[in-house]
Parts: sequence; C-alpha cells; structure tokens
Amino acid sequence: MRLLAMVIGVALIVGAHAIIHRTRLGSAMRATFQDPMAASLAGIRTKQVYAATFALGCTLSALSGMLLASIYSAQASVGGLVSLKSFVVVILGGMGSFPGAIAGGLLLGVAEALWGGYVATGMVDIIGFLLVILILVLRPQGLFSIRAERA
Repeated sequence: MRLLAMVIGVALIVGAHAIIHRTRLGSAMRATFQDPMAASLAGIRTKQVYAATFALGCTLSALSGMLLASIYSAQASVGGLVSLKSFVVVILGGMGSFPGAIAGGLLLGVAEALWGGYVATGMVDIIGFLLVILILVLRPQGLFSIRAERA
C-alpha cells in the first residue's frame, strides 16, 4: 500500500506541476498569484481563477487524504502530524516554490529516515523542527524561494 501511495503521490505531483506550468489555467493562476490587479487588467477573470485554484487544492487534499487513509487507520487526529510536516516542508522549500516543496519533502524524508535509523526512532519528528530552526536562521526565505522586493 505504501508503494502504491508513493506512485500515486508522484503522479499527483507531476500532474499538478503540469497543470500549473503547461496550461492556460496554470498561467492564469501564476499571473493572479503574482499580481491580481494586473491579471484582472489583462483580461483574466481572477474570481474564476481563485475558484479553480481552490477546487484544485481541494481535489489534491481529498486524494492525499484517501492515500493517507489507506496507510493509517482512520481517526480524528490522523492528519495532525501530517499537517505539521507539511508546514515544515513549506518552510524548508520556500513559500510559493513548487520545486522547493518537492525538495523540502525529500529533505525532510531523508533526514527523518537517517535520524530514525541512527539516532532514535522515538524522536523522529524532532528532526523536522530542528531543520526548520536551522533554515530560519540561515536562510529565512527558504531553500528555493527568492526574496520578493516591492517598491
């Protein structure tokens, strides 16, 4: 089940990346993200883009929840630790960076596997927060994010 979940997860990541970077909806989403007013002036219907982005996010969340439920038993608190780890991944990769999120997830997974194998299995979740502290001290904008400058 874990292997199947990994394969489906990779397919979802590739599909989401293709939607964001290879379709008209994706270019409208990126334009609306960067500057909603300019996107609106260029003829992009930003409210519809917001709705489509929300629908895509809900779909990905539902599919991720289904994959998570196939591995863990369903209970009310099953998503708590996953939500914290996703927070760690966003901070590691940098806000708004799709490749950064993938790299942050891989970095967190490898670090947790090494920590659990060599240090202590009971304290695997600590390494994510140690990585967050380290990244926030050394590179506050994340590994792949470029600091935005506004006039």
